[in-house]
Amino acid sequence: MSIKVILADDHESLRAGFRGLLESAEDIEVISEAGNGRDTVEQVTELQPDVVVMDVAMPGINGVDATREITELAPNVTVLALSGHNDGFFVKGMLEAGAKGYLLKDAAVTELVTAVKTLSEGRIYVSPSVIDTLTYSFLSTMSELNASREKQQQLLDEIQVKNRELERQNAELERFTYSVSHDLRAPLVTIKGFIGLLQKDIDSGKGETVQSDIKQISD
Repeated sequence: MSIKVILADDHESLRAGFRGLLESAEDIEVISEAGNGRDTVEQVTELQPDVVVMDVAMPGINGVDATREITELAPNVTVLALSGHNDGFFVKGMLEAGAKGYLLKDAAVTELVTAVKTLSEGRIYVSPSVIDTLTYSFLSTMSELNASREKQQQLLDEIQVKNRELERQNAELERFTYSVSHDLRAPLVTIKGFIGLLQKDIDSGKGETVQSDIKQISD
């Protein structure tokens, strides 16, 4: 049984060349061609091919968006990205959209038939030169994640230091409260109330009120 393929590229001469390459294989049949992303999606939903050879940059909707729609509307159809761009942005965009392979156009003569057959078997195909791009992109992402983790750890360390300082200050305040309560022979709850009132007045900048609070404690 032959592998049914739809070719999607906005250059007719390139489509003709790709068709010739694919049909040189006895088990591959090109059932349709499309020159833009919208026509590609419509043909795929109607014809249900096994593989779509998808150009990344096309008029209408681009290859990334067309691939995303095909993945949603025809999940059994496999998309092979065929592009002249060996750039992490395009590679990542197509793979994230649902493409199962990425082939550079300058490698089509030697790799296109193999790539289509590989995808038809449920496997992934990526041009060897694209693998280097993916590896670099992955390493860059990991480096950014590590930097982010280091920043998060630094913030956590700062929070822990502040928490320990707050605990120390609270402990000192508690000792001071007991000491004042003992010296003035006043109930502990009363002293704590006055200290809370003092703190509130200090925070709000009410100097005269603070002096009045202190006088009340002394009396």
